[in-house]
Amino acid sequence: MHVAQRRLGQGVIGAIEGSGLHPGHLAVLGALTDRGPMSQRRLTELTLIEKSSMVLFLDALEEGGWVRRVRDPEDRRAHIVEITRDGAARFAKLGVKLKAVQDRLVAGLSPSEREQLVDLLTRLGSDEAADGEAK
Repeated sequence: MHVAQRRLGQGVIGAIEGSGLHPGHLAVLGALTDRGPMSQRRLTELTLIEKSSMVLFLDALEEGGWVRRVRDPEDRRAHIVEITRDGAARFAKLGVKLKAVQDRLVAGLSPSEREQLVDLLTRLGSDEAADGEAK
């Protein structure tokens, strides 16, 4: 497992090189791309990024034009985080490079093994799996 993690990590770092992103930023951008704007609290819950790290990530992403934070109209103490149009376009371009990293990582698997891997990872990342863990 460590070899696969190392290969994936090195590939991701190579794919995002020059973008100004940290690998941890990808979880934030992915969540916003997949689920749309959300509260900073919900983003922290979904990505499992510690609150103080999330603030640092969002500061960097906002400074880089990837995301913006706006006051939550329902709770003036809270912020809604959304990916910017430019951030979404840049993230989509990075997605092509990240997909190539993923494809290289699973190149040795048959199509049915790839399908099984995706199924297992999806199940592990589902809300039901997380709920079962908490019980």
